[in-house]
Amino acid sequence: KKRHSRQGVTDYFYDTTGRITACRNEAYLDSWQYDAAANLLDRRQGETAQAGAGSVVPFNRITSYRGLHYRYDEYGRVVEKRGRNGTQHYRWDAEHRLTEVAVTRGSTVRRYGYVYDAPGRRVEKHELDAEGKPYNRTTFLWDGMRLAQECRLGRSSSLYIYSDQGSHEPLARVDRAAPGEA
Repeated sequence: KKRHSRQGVTDYFYDTTGRITACRNEAYLDSWQYDAAANLLDRRQGETAQAGAGSVVPFNRITSYRGLHYRYDEYGRVVEKRGRNGTQHYRWDAEHRLTEVAVTRGSTVRRYGYVYDAPGRRVEKHELDAEGKPYNRTTFLWDGMRLAQECRLGRSSSLYIYSDQGSHEPLARVDRAAPGEA
């Protein structure tokens, strides 16, 4: 259960594998059904079904949900997400890693780039100016396959702490503000 100031209490329901099956409050009811292979079979919003009962969502790709519309490439990767607040375009490399996001709101376009190392770990994210030059860099430092630290040049940084050597789930994140930040 979750309490909202506007919509009251929202109840969430899950199946035995932890997948969400329903979300309900006074304003709406959303529900999801899956097959044995975890493919989304049916999704319902409010009183009307988005897909017929028991029908398969093609290639497990939702094309619209709650006012958002999605387009995919031939590999099943999202290449566009449109909604009333704007559009996001996604670019991917040959290794299926996200390399660029362009966010359009009205006449404003903001672009972000992502850089990876040989094992496929993201080592940098940045904004791109009008000429495509990176700025506002965040670098990611790794200890094997575990994220150890995020560093924002001249700004804050985050250090990740793990419970044991075998864990890949952070136990805590320690944030440090840059000099002069509160």
